[in-house]
Amino acid sequence: MRRLSALLLALALLGILTGIAVSADSAPSDVGNAFNSWPNDNGVTGLAFVGRNLWGVSIAGILYEIDSDTGDDLSMMPISPSPTTSLGLGHDPTRGVFIVTDPTDDLILIVDDQTGVVLGSAPSPGGRPNGATYDSFEDGYWITDASTQTIDLVDADTLTLVSGRSCPVPDGNPAGAAFEASIDRVYVNGHQTGPCNMA
Repeated sequence: MRRLSALLLALALLGILTGIAVSADSAPSDVGNAFNSWPNDNGVTGLAFVGRNLWGVSIAGILYEIDSDTGDDLSMMPISPSPTTSLGLGHDPTRGVFIVTDPTDDLILIVDDQTGVVLGSAPSPGGRPNGATYDSFEDGYWITDASTQTIDLVDADTLTLVSGRSCPVPDGNPAGAAFEASIDRVYVNGHQTGPCNMA
């Protein structure tokens, strides 16, 4: 049941990227059926929950707090200084920061979740970072990379590579990432395919 819940959560997160929400309470035969949808007017590319609040990052470097029932923007916060391109978004509740990927400049950015100020950055281990998620067991950030087709674990304090592994998504282009703490599992999706899980 936990595995199914984690998969449903990952599908829900991935579906919202295109403005579609998937119910985590659905029966297995209902997986993937939308219970709500809305337009993605702000160009949100990455999503993360901060507590029970849904946040998204736009490609233009703006963080949006989003009402997960209606899709309405509740607040917005520009990232400062603004990245060239914002793609992936994760949240580290331990440090109170967002993890933002910038594939154009090959950077991992650490952004204060209250002010939007960039507190630090480092080159990604690959060359084109896409997705980002916080792993509470490893106290690190999983970063997917499209150029190397890997998912890399970087240390949360130093942003240096801890370990990396190939990322076998069917389309060969790892994009978003989500971590399910209750079962210590990372989920990765491809740009054109659904999620696979990484033990």
